[in-house]
Amino acid sequence: MNLQIWDLAGQKAFRRNWKSYFPNTQGLIYIIDSSDMPRLDLAKQELLSVLEEQETNSVPLLILANKQDLPEAMSAEQISEFLNTKAFKQPVKVFPTTSKSISDLEGPLTWLVQTMTHT
Repeated sequence: MNLQIWDLAGQKAFRRNWKSYFPNTQGLIYIIDSSDMPRLDLAKQELLSVLEEQETNSVPLLILANKQDLPEAMSAEQISEFLNTKAFKQPVKVFPTTSKSISDLEGPLTWLVQTMTHT
């Protein structure tokens, strides 16, 4: 399988352009800084905004709970609860990552690809 992945950046100036990438989306990867408590509410709001779009509201969603190596980081389970992922319409899974090694992404990307091909 070939994946075309866009890094849409989370800076406020870029968010208004996100919608132009949504047509034909077959899966989403959303990365959250698990240690940045002050910005978690904003990260949740932006994710919910993305999921309100017709092109994205039913595609598989992979959430990477990044920076798990930091002592103040919320666990993947805590991130899932905070986001209330059980209420999402699409298949969703939160994986813990550190982004220090490409091997951290093998399991999450495998889940996404398998989920995309079975939905």
